[in-house]
Amino acid sequence: MVSANFIKELIRICRQVTDPSLMCNPEESLFTIIICDNSRSGNDIECSYSKTVGVGESRTLSQTEREQMTFSAELGFTVEAGIFGLKTTMSTKLGFSKLVGYEWSESDTNTWTEAETVSASISVKPYTVSKLEQLVGKCSFYGASTIYFKQTDIDPNGVETVRVFENL
Repeated sequence: MVSANFIKELIRICRQVTDPSLMCNPEESLFTIIICDNSRSGNDIECSYSKTVGVGESRTLSQTEREQMTFSAELGFTVEAGIFGLKTTMSTKLGFSKLVGYEWSESDTNTWTEAETVSASISVKPYTVSKLEQLVGKCSFYGASTIYFKQTDIDPNGVETVRVFENL
């Protein structure tokens, strides 16, 4: 039989465990959402895709990170519970994005809420290949998907046109 003192000691120790969202070392990257190839058609086309904005489980988890997430959840540190700490950590440690010039501390509130996925589409001009990327952050098992999107169109001559937009 487990004694009450043992349980109290365990609770005390568990309360001393630091929120993983405050200890992680954030990274940022451009995540390719879709590549739409209209290089063989003389007509505009629409390409449908799903985009996620907000905080959730990282899209690229190692086995170790998956185990950390399970252990942390058992201690009450769920992805949803870590949103505030993650916002603080990523805003402080990433600050101004070296990758795309995005200011993490000024992220839209949608970035710091529970992840939401919506359907959308992009228009692709004739004889063009279009790539849509999204700025994402990763911190341990947490993933933050921003409202920063970059669409790169490549025409038949290899000329790239880049368009950046920030919206849901």
